[in-house]
Amino acid sequence: VLTSPHCGLVSEYARRSINAIMYQQTTWKSWLLRLGTLMTLLFTTLSVFLLSGMLSSSKKYIQEEIAIDSISNSALSSNNALSNSVLRINSALKSNSALKELNQTLQSRLPQVLIIGAKKCGTQALGDMLSMHPRIVRAKAEKHFFEDEFNNYERGIDWYQAQMPPTAEGQITIEITPRYFISPEVPSRVHDMNSSIKLLLIVRDPVTRIISDYAHVLHRNRMWEWKPLQPFSHEIFTPDGKVDKGNFIVRPSFYGLHMINWLKVFKQEQILILDGERFLLDPLTEVIKVEKFLNLPSALNSSNFYYSAKKGFYCMKNSEKDWCMDENKGREHPRVDPKVISKLRQYFAPFNKRFYKMIGQEFNWPII
Repeated sequence: VLTSPHCGLVSEYARRSINAIMYQQTTWKSWLLRLGTLMTLLFTTLSVFLLSGMLSSSKKYIQEEIAIDSISNSALSSNNALSNSVLRINSALKSNSALKELNQTLQSRLPQVLIIGAKKCGTQALGDMLSMHPRIVRAKAEKHFFEDEFNNYERGIDWYQAQMPPTAEGQITIEITPRYFISPEVPSRVHDMNSSIKLLLIVRDPVTRIISDYAHVLHRNRMWEWKPLQPFSHEIFTPDGKVDKGNFIVRPSFYGLHMINWLKVFKQEQILILDGERFLLDPLTEVIKVEKFLNLPSALNSSNFYYSAKKGFYCMKNSEKDWCMDENKGREHPRVDPKVISKLRQYFAPFNKRFYKMIGQEFNWPII
């Protein structure tokens, strides 16, 4: 015990005391005194040894407790991580299930709305702006299904439906083909497809429309190196100076003559006629009319519109995209002699008046 390393300095002092007792010549009283001292040293040494053992045991116990706590915390963290993983897996499964359900509901549907014309009055811009509404999806490109010229009607209604974009239940599909308005065979065919369909027609001053159409054809023919157009007056008037009513640029401007064909088949309340001039200056007003006509909640406001000085027209934006007319829209019109413009306006004035009366709506287009 006395040599135990746990005793430290006490062991050294005990050895020296034993040596003094063994070799020092003293009286019997001195022996008794030293014997008491020795017993005290032994008791003290034994106490220190026991205490050291207890401290070592306590230290080991504390280390074991710390290790157990560490294991418990690690297990708890692992359990939390596992719980989070389970939650993420469940969330992913739900999202995947929702995606599958959405894919099952997405399908190409026949259009519930047609923008039928008129050509060069803002039909494409109107369609693009309406497509910013979350409930409206427009078909890409003109489908030319119902008129005879492209022979697509012979392909059947299933072919036409397959051309439509996929939509969810509750969304509205819109198709735009401005030639529908001037093709007499179209109204009855559209009615056969859907007798309750809603129709959008946007019109503007017929003379301004003719000039815009001429500029469009002039640009197209130059780009594709097709037969060049004659100067404006030669293209629009016959050699004897009369308006060429059969000319493909002039014909769409006789709004009343084409409107008769549609009103023979459809109720007037199924056709919304929009003001092309107002649409150019204040598109939001005309877009709101369409929202109401289609019984849609209002989703567009002034913050979605901004004016582009470069385009000379309003563009649109929302949180997902920014839209503006492409390069082949809003091109500069050719200069036309004011006398020619005045002659055309006087010619169209009576046709416009009959059109106003037919639809119960006036646009006050210039008459000179």
